[in-house]
Amino acid sequence: MNKILKSTFILFIGTLVVKSIGMYFRSTLSVSLGSEGMGIYEMIFSVYLLIVTLAYSGVNIAVVRLSGEGKIYGRSLVFTAQRLIVPLSVAVGGVLFAVAPFVAETLLKAQAATAPLKILSFSVPFMSLSICFSSWYIGQGNTAVPVLCQIAEQTLRIIILKTMLKMGALPLVACAWAMSMGEVLSCIFIGAVFLRSGGRRGRVKRGIVPKILEICVPVGLGNYLSSGIGTAENILFPRMLSRHSDNALSQYGMLSGMVMPMITFPSALLTSLSTVLMPSVAKSGDGREVKPYLDFTLKASVLIASIFLFFPYRLGSAIYSSVRVGQYVGRLSFIVPLMYTESIISSALNGLGKQRFLVIINSAEQVAMLFVILFLVPKWGLTAYIGAMFAGAGITCFIKLCVMLKISDFSFDIAGMLVIPVLCAAFSGITAKAVCAHFLWGRVSLVLDLVIGIIIHATVYLILMKIFNKKRTS
Repeated sequence: MNKILKSTFILFIGTLVVKSIGMYFRSTLSVSLGSEGMGIYEMIFSVYLLIVTLAYSGVNIAVVRLSGEGKIYGRSLVFTAQRLIVPLSVAVGGVLFAVAPFVAETLLKAQAATAPLKILSFSVPFMSLSICFSSWYIGQGNTAVPVLCQIAEQTLRIIILKTMLKMGALPLVACAWAMSMGEVLSCIFIGAVFLRSGGRRGRVKRGIVPKILEICVPVGLGNYLSSGIGTAENILFPRMLSRHSDNALSQYGMLSGMVMPMITFPSALLTSLSTVLMPSVAKSGDGREVKPYLDFTLKASVLIASIFLFFPYRLGSAIYSSVRVGQYVGRLSFIVPLMYTESIISSALNGLGKQRFLVIINSAEQVAMLFVILFLVPKWGLTAYIGAMFAGAGITCFIKLCVMLKISDFSFDIAGMLVIPVLCAAFSGITAKAVCAHFLWGRVSLVLDLVIGIIIHATVYLILMKIFNKKRTS
């Protein structure tokens, strides 16, 4: 448990720093591109994500699980995995370079995307190699190296982006070079650390390749399907939305490029926890230890959701100087507990070998979203899309939770894990907002007002939760 907590803390701090740099990267990019340009950026990134998914094919899950289970260690596992995916990643990177003009002009309807897609194609093999190294370190419980690697990568992205923008490069081209060079340098960094450390030379058991394929094939197929549908959603969404609104690309860029990164930004701790949890569950083979992590996730996500709910306009204005962004942040605040809880449960189920189930349920959710985009978004616009997001997150989270409860055989305390946190969050949010309105609004800067309000809100929430927990245990 101490090792898990230590790894989680290191990964949390690193993820928080990486997300902060990433938010700054997006904020810098949004100033140059605007909301419509961010829409094009999101479409380019969705295509790149699909190509990357094709390149590593679920090998990351295989490396994490096998090293976490303690069956196969060291260089042999990593190098075998790399031998499997390097030829594939080179091939798909080459395909992306070749079809970039067709994808940009025919699918994305944005000729400006051609050069960025070609530039990004060169980074695909390097990203695949980095993923293998990082997955091995995470499976071993050593999260410090991947964290430092990500921080270095994000920092280099910012430096390259700002330098190229000052030199007069087009924002999308500068962004593509920043991302590609960041991946290349990140691969060199983590590869050098791995080779210098020598890894752990465990005895390689026979059948290592079939074992890797047994895990990564279903995961890879699921990722292919998921990324394919996701890319189709990102390409079709602006087109379908244009039938309902004249500024569809701008709305899409605002929602995908600004609002959703804000919603997912506080998940640094929970993402770190779920990442470290998977090899731990895989090693134990029993999911009953998931309960305290699920309890913490629910309580933390309720607090985060309430911050978005009570301070949406100040968050939008402080980060993007946009009240409209804040409006959508407030509307999407209620989805936070569902998203964060689903993430921790999915990680545990992955550790227990339930990849096929996850492929089926995730694919079903995405197909339903694609149906909504094709048939409901043209009529009702963003309202239909956001409603479908809530419905999909709620249903899939409920199904995964039921499966997790059945496998691990632990009880779900609705009152202690959900009802009481919601009541405490509501009271603390109202209190914080009232204090800020009476003493701070108009007297201090927007950022200071926001920070003080969040601190008051979180402090009151934690105090109330501690009081209720003492009463329930006494």
